[in-house]
Amino acid sequence: MQGRWFFRCALPGSLAASRALVCVAALLGLFAATATPAQSVVERDVLLGLRSGHPRILADAAQLLAAASQADPVARQLRSIVGRDADAVIQAPAMDFSSSHGQTRGTGTLEVTRELQRRVLVLAMAHRLFGERRHADAAIGLLMQLSALDNWGTWHFLNIGEASMAAAVGYDWLFDAMTDGQRLTLRQAIIDKALLPSLEVKDEPDSWLRGNFNWNPVCHGGLLAAALAVADHTPDLARRIVERAVQSLPYAAAEYADGGAYPEGPSYWSYGTTYFVLAIEALRSALGHSFGLERLPGFLQTGDYKLHMRGATGREYNHSDYHTDGIDEPVMLWFARETGRPALARLQVREAERIVEQRAHPSGASATTYSRFTPLSLLWWQRTMAHSAKQVALPLQWSASGALSMSVMRSAWDDPNATYLALKGGTADVSHGHMDVGGFLLEAQGVRWAVDPGTESYNRMRAAKLQLWRYAQDSTRWSTFRVGPEGHNILRFNGAAQRVAGKGQVSGLPPAADGTMAAAANLSSVYADQAASVQRRVRLRPDGSVEIEDVWTALPQTQTQTQKQKQTVSFQWLTEAAFKRVPGGFELQQAGRVLRVAVQPSAATIRFEDMSAPRASQDSPNPGLTRILIEQTTPAGAQGRVWLRATAQTTK
Repeated sequence: MQGRWFFRCALPGSLAASRALVCVAALLGLFAATATPAQSVVERDVLLGLRSGHPRILADAAQLLAAASQADPVARQLRSIVGRDADAVIQAPAMDFSSSHGQTRGTGTLEVTRELQRRVLVLAMAHRLFGERRHADAAIGLLMQLSALDNWGTWHFLNIGEASMAAAVGYDWLFDAMTDGQRLTLRQAIIDKALLPSLEVKDEPDSWLRGNFNWNPVCHGGLLAAALAVADHTPDLARRIVERAVQSLPYAAAEYADGGAYPEGPSYWSYGTTYFVLAIEALRSALGHSFGLERLPGFLQTGDYKLHMRGATGREYNHSDYHTDGIDEPVMLWFARETGRPALARLQVREAERIVEQRAHPSGASATTYSRFTPLSLLWWQRTMAHSAKQVALPLQWSASGALSMSVMRSAWDDPNATYLALKGGTADVSHGHMDVGGFLLEAQGVRWAVDPGTESYNRMRAAKLQLWRYAQDSTRWSTFRVGPEGHNILRFNGAAQRVAGKGQVSGLPPAADGTMAAAANLSSVYADQAASVQRRVRLRPDGSVEIEDVWTALPQTQTQTQKQKQTVSFQWLTEAAFKRVPGGFELQQAGRVLRVAVQPSAATIRFEDMSAPRASQDSPNPGLTRILIEQTTPAGAQGRVWLRATAQTTK
């Protein structure tokens, strides 16, 4: 293991690489803390302390036995869910691994691979909980199907990351239930179709090998777990995989620094962060330690980000590319346990208790979609969470200042009618980013009044031949309504797009004497070629009303101009509510609630645009969506301002 490997990956001029280098340097110190006095960091064998026998991936025998024997009501219901779902898998139609990738017989789509993983995880956990042979046989049958495939997904390496995690857990947890031949078959498949192909991946700037996006922990996490599962048979190969993963994961961790907010949005937070945690737990269970990966800057704070993304209505702030809502989030139990802060599990505890109540009175329908990682909840659940999570007062305002700066404030927790206000900074030049810098989200009286339309279908964007993953200023990605500047609650100058190279910096402000919470965003670099300066400030007052104020200075007049240039400045607000003009502003109506919005200056023009129909071939319909435009002109060099105050009422 060469010490220079830790440093050769910095990319000059890259902010992401700079943050990653800080994380890698921090990791060096953590390595030093785990090494024995006789060893130097660079000489340490990463497989030192490898647990003999199985299980050793994500949990050992004692932990799995504890999961099977916890006696509290939530643990019993979690086991019931696992047993029910495992039985359903046994009765489900056989997996179809048909591939659309030429003549290669592979795992097919990522959705197919994830379904395989879901089935293996729940069946393997059911076998460890209940000891029934039918669960083991069903899982082993799936693993033998996987082993027989020619390719696990080298064309889209996320497939291999996910397949590797399924194979690792299956091999490890079902080791005693397999024959020698089955173990050999699966072990050889892990080596030939996951570990060895991963060594052929080119280390390029946009590669997952050292990327700062979700592919990094998903691929490294799955490969690391698989390598540790078979390490006693292939120690040299396993050592290379584990070394590489431990060196590379800090590049993904760099995005959590300075508060834990995640630039790719809540959906990809769930994906990448869960795999980061699985990598940590695989190292701990197999080696007895995690090389301090969980202590990289900001990582243990990122549970707060996920917690605060949930609005008062129960819906998440769906910024960036967003795909799920109301999904089970087992990894929040891990953060609650790891930090000693049961409040982080608040939403999971509420859902768990609702499950217990629903099973006792099975008349209602569940609003939660269980994730494929739900069985792992039993490894991280602690019965003390049920009481403690509800006893700790959570802050009404939360802010982060890292790769994604943002501030979230609410009038109360556990009140569906509370006011919830979020202000987002950051940059569009990030994996899964949108042109939503300075955007806001507003809920009050159980209604989401200012909405984000969410992400667009990747297949639609591909069919339109857009540059789906190119984030340059001239990328055709930004022509998509939901992704570009047209579909967000932002400020616009002459209808221009935001500058991709710019970055909005959001700061939470100290509460005022009367309890008013506030946040400010410096957006000047996002509009650097459109205005001399741009600031946005939001306030949540004790009465639940919200103020949004934008102040800007127009670009100065140039010497070649014969008369002062004027700019049209537009304040965009997207809503699904009905609307009407009223003196001094406008009024929104939805679900028997009313939001009255006062607007200054009074001379500003207010327009309402129906955005329900697709604007281009890549756009999906947006039923009921309206864009409110508050417009005014600003002479060159002059200062402009728009101010809104929104007050919600239960009835007209």
